Amino acid sequence: GGGGSEEGQTVAVTVSLLRKDFRQLQPRTLGPIHLFVAACFADLMAPDDLVRTLLRLSAGLAASTLIYAPITFAGQTFMSPSSPREGAIPSDEEVMSIYHGCLQHQQGHFLNPPALIDSFSRHGVPLLAQGPSHW
Repeated sequence: GGGGSEEGQTVAVTVSLLRKDFRQLQPRTLGPIHLFVAACFADLMAPDDLVRTLLRLSAGLAASTLIYAPITFAGQTFMSPSSPREGAIPSDEEVMSIYHGCLQHQQGHFLNPPALIDSFSRHGVPLLAQGPSHW
C-alpha cells in the first residue's frame, strides 16, 4: 500500500550516516534516496552549491525524494525581554548581532533561507512547506 505504517504493517527503513564532505559524494553512493534529512545543515553551504550538489546526486535520488531541512538557521536569535547595554556590558541585541556576524563571516554560514528557497525554485525543485520555528 501507500506510505506510512499502520497497525499490523511493518515498514523497512535503512538509515545511512556518512562522515564525508557532502559536496564530494558521488551519484549512486547510497542507491535510491527517498528522504534526505538535512537537519542543521542547509545553512552551512551556499544555497546554489547545496541545490547543485543535490541535483548532481539526483541519479541516486528517487523521483519523489523529499528533502527535509529542519533547523536551517536564519540568524534571527533574540532575547525576550532584551537587556540594554550597561556600561561596558553590551546589550543582548549587540551580542546577537556579533554572534550572527561571526557565523556568517568567520564560520561561513548562510543565514538567508529565502535565498535557499529561491535557489530550489530556480532549479525547478518544488517547495512543499516552509516556516519559522518558534522555540
